Amino acid sequence: MAFQQSDEKSTTTTTTTTETHRYYDSTSKEYHNWDANEDRAYHMYVEQTHRTYEDFPKIKTTEQTEYWKWRHDHPDKVIFKSETQEQK
Repeated sequence: MAFQQSDEKSTTTTTTTTETHRYYDSTSKEYHNWDANEDRAYHMYVEQTHRTYEDFPKIKTTEQTEYWKWRHDHPDKVIFKSETQEQK
């Protein structure tokens, strides 16, 4: 009796879901998506303002408002440009 090999291939599908966090900026009346870039910007803000790091959702609303004001004055092109210059 001869055994035949199966032509079926085993495949594994991995689904990765990314949880999106959105925060409302009441001063500008807009929502901001929290992603890796926003997290990096927030870390820079904490460092530049000499604050103790806390997760953004845990800080007071007034502190979140201060961050959004700072963030509007520091768009990605300014923040990440300064990081590139510091590495040189």
